[in-house]
Amino acid sequence: MISLMLGLLMLMLLHGVVTFPLELNPPRVVVRYRDSVSVNCSTSSTDHDGMGWEATFGGKSLEQDVNVVTWTVENLTDWTIEPKCYINLNDGKQPSIVLPVILYKLDLGPEGPQPHPTVTSEPLNITVHYAPEFLPGNDTVEVSAGSDVSLDCSAEGNPPPELRWTNNTAEGNANETTVGRLRTLNISRVTANATYNCTVTNRLGSITKQIHVLVDVPPQQHPTMFSTAPSTPDTMTTLPGTAKPKVVTFPLELNPPRVVVRYRDSVSVNCSTSSTDHDGMGWEATFGGKSLEQDVNVVTWTVENLTDWTIEPKCYINLNDGEQPSIVLPVILYKTPDRVSISVLSHSGPMVEGTQYQLQCDIQNIAPLQNLVVKWYKGNEPLDNVTYSNISKRPEDVSATLMISPSKDDNGTQYRCRAELDLGPEGPQPHPTVTSEPLNITVHYAPKFLLGNDTVEVSAGSDVSLNCSAEGNPPPEMKWNYTAARNVKLSTEGRQRTVRITTATSTNAGIYICTATNIVGTATRTTTLLTMKGGSSSIIYTFLVIVVFLVVLVVLIVFCRRKKRQGHYDFIPVNQPNNIPMMPMSTTGEGNHDPEGYPTKV
Repeated sequence: MISLMLGLLMLMLLHGVVTFPLELNPPRVVVRYRDSVSVNCSTSSTDHDGMGWEATFGGKSLEQDVNVVTWTVENLTDWTIEPKCYINLNDGKQPSIVLPVILYKLDLGPEGPQPHPTVTSEPLNITVHYAPEFLPGNDTVEVSAGSDVSLDCSAEGNPPPELRWTNNTAEGNANETTVGRLRTLNISRVTANATYNCTVTNRLGSITKQIHVLVDVPPQQHPTMFSTAPSTPDTMTTLPGTAKPKVVTFPLELNPPRVVVRYRDSVSVNCSTSSTDHDGMGWEATFGGKSLEQDVNVVTWTVENLTDWTIEPKCYINLNDGEQPSIVLPVILYKTPDRVSISVLSHSGPMVEGTQYQLQCDIQNIAPLQNLVVKWYKGNEPLDNVTYSNISKRPEDVSATLMISPSKDDNGTQYRCRAELDLGPEGPQPHPTVTSEPLNITVHYAPKFLLGNDTVEVSAGSDVSLNCSAEGNPPPEMKWNYTAARNVKLSTEGRQRTVRITTATSTNAGIYICTATNIVGTATRTTTLLTMKGGSSSIIYTFLVIVVFLVVLVVLIVFCRRKKRQGHYDFIPVNQPNNIPMMPMSTTGEGNHDPEGYPTKV
């Protein structure tokens, strides 16, 4: 061993240390998309016939009598480029080296630019709509008889709510002033107790509160207090101290009070009044408006083909006292989507078990967005609902996403998304829906054996088969690893691989390894084969023979011993002559004596 090491050392000293003839500077590059790049490839060897670069962009043909060649690209856009520098040595060899190139638009580690390249979105300003709410204020106002009073109804909401006073014509001494969207009710020369209703409304809700006016009068007048009968937002009972109750109502009523209309469908709404003290009624609207009509109690707004997404029809009445109350009809114009489709983002082809994927549901040309509900389904199983807070009356394109991590049980599963418009109780029932075509997914997963490791016993001279099968997608390739022998053959039946051993011997004993492989992974299963000189049946047979032999032997010994104890014996005194003749046995029983007086025993 020492001499071998010394020999190798001498060879190295004689021939020198061999090094790779090419060097890159820098050895790897990280380049921003569309930026320039330049890398030198040099050699210290003089025993060559030229150098060059092979690349889809910036390649260099063979250059002779040089020790450096440079790869340069002014505008790098090839995401998969692999530039290769090569050198032609005089011995006919052509060593080469590939330059690692990372073309980026993201965080690229320590070799990338510092700080990391970043791009920030424009700010997203959100608008939140909410129902009206009253601000703190007095619900009861006390005033001296004959004085003036102002009632304030302050509320907030988004969109800003419309405010409306009712019962404000009691005794004909009330009028409204408006500052922005706040209405103040000014009452002059108050003479009686009264209750006034303030109603604030936007598209998300409506609320009403009552403000009580208490008049301080001399004791002898004894004003009547509030009625105990229930009041409603549109009515109020005014009870002056010396007059009968008088009911004042808002003069206009819509039927229906709000409408939900399909795009390009017709719509018709009546506006009526119970008042006879007016000079006419009409509708103001971008489509279907009605000019002032006199001597009527009903005017109808009608559109045969409604296409105005922002329409706000308003019914009005001209009262003889010069006031013009009005009421706006809430209109929801809706449109089902032109198309609903489902796809997998940034992926095509089969999925891999345990990997996350993002499904996207694209909904084209739907309105209104705030009434849209996107529902996700896996087969017939609901998965998720997506709603939108954006307020938009006009049609828009919108997308919803769902993250999934499929398992092997999901292979062949269908995913669907459904766009549903929930338009409230006034809208169509059931809700208008459009459903995407199903997305069928294929899930690839690593092989898995149905059985675990195993041990097989076989008698010498017998035949045995070892089977190997596994499930996986794509179906795995099966392979056996074992010590080859003449009596071992492989066979394939479908996806099952079988090792067949004929006339097994001790040389066939050992570990047989089955490997299942597909593009996702690999699984192995071992089978330990034990060979025995005799089969298990011959062992049992030998054991039984031995047991039977032992039992027979024990029976014979016991029988012989009992036989000996039951034999015939003669007892002769030791001092008698040896020629004493034998006497016949007595048959009279135990305890008899022969003629000479010797006892005998039978």
